[in-house]
Amino acid sequence: MGSITFLGNVSDQASPGETVTIDVTKPDGTHASVTALTDAQGIFNAAYEDVPGSYSAVASIAADAKFQGATSNTVTFAVALGARAIILSVQ
Repeated sequence: MGSITFLGNVSDQASPGETVTIDVTKPDGTHASVTALTDAQGIFNAAYEDVPGSYSAVASIAADAKFQGATSNTVTFAVALGARAIILSVQ
């Protein structure tokens, strides 16, 4: 199909390159873990290969020497079946 892109921001970080873990609940109820690294502004993004269905995801970052760990809000979303066309002709 394609891929889902997760994008987020950590408000405070000790340094760039901190690991964010995104827990994805797939349409069949199983879980997948996706990791991303923060940049100098705390922004992170990660891609995940999708299949049609309903998903939820939550991001988390572990505590470090300067900051507590944190967990994001849960986001829910759906991936629709891809569109296609078929053409038939007679000659």
